[in-house]
Amino acid sequence: MNKIFSNLLFIFFIAACSHNAFDEQRAFQYVATQVAFGPRIPGSIGSQNTQKFISDEITKHGWIIEKQEFIHLGTNVTNIIAKNTTEPPSIIIGTHYDTRAISDRDPDPNLQDSPVPGANDGASGTAVLLELSRHLLIHENSIWLVFFDAEDQGKLGDWDWSIGAQYFVENLSFLPDEVIIIDMIGDADLNIFYEANSSNLISEQIWTKAHQLGYADSFIKDIKYAIIDDHLPFVNQGIPSVLLIDLDYEKWHTTQDDLYHISAQSLGKVGTVLLAYFDTK
Repeated sequence: MNKIFSNLLFIFFIAACSHNAFDEQRAFQYVATQVAFGPRIPGSIGSQNTQKFISDEITKHGWIIEKQEFIHLGTNVTNIIAKNTTEPPSIIIGTHYDTRAISDRDPDPNLQDSPVPGANDGASGTAVLLELSRHLLIHENSIWLVFFDAEDQGKLGDWDWSIGAQYFVENLSFLPDEVIIIDMIGDADLNIFYEANSSNLISEQIWTKAHQLGYADSFIKDIKYAIIDDHLPFVNQGIPSVLLIDLDYEKWHTTQDDLYHISAQSLGKVGTVLLAYFDTK
């Protein structure tokens, strides 16, 4: 009987660990689903389909959904906010789901007016948040997952960067304790450096957790960039914030930002690190 009981405990332990592990293959499928919608430019059909996909998936995982809709330069813009409680959040995790309208960094001039597929720049962060939603619903802290629209249209006509995040912060009625923004974290050769505008304390905590997990090759404790992204509106309001991004991505803002240039393993590293970080909160 003792042997049978021990075996049952072992099976239960394995099942629990499996349930709690970040599923990198599911995250990769989330990326593929978004890319299949086509360009997710604000106001487009692809954007609307992505909004529905995010909302349906998050609702299925038990989160409370709120859409923050507004008009910018005649275009419908929609942030999607997922809440695990009705209380104001102590932690916000954010990403953007829109894709850039043109591939202005493409090496082929004939393709520079084409939209970016956005497997990494848009879909990767969204995929990680969707997979995290399976794990963080019952966290003891009040958490919001925020999917920002209109991050990536800067310098196109009169558009600025991070329009969705700017609007979100301008309409905050509270100050969260901390904000984590993830963007472009699917590169097969993952190199995430400290970002100059980010909170030193939160960066140190996340990167230390990554090193403990054996990911020192992907989370490098050196500052390499100061980046305009969705964390800056929070930083400008004095909210401790951090950006996780791999800007050393050759296919950035090109037509080749596709499924062939990202990695499920990279999504898994970032997701696993964030789950481990939240275990300490």
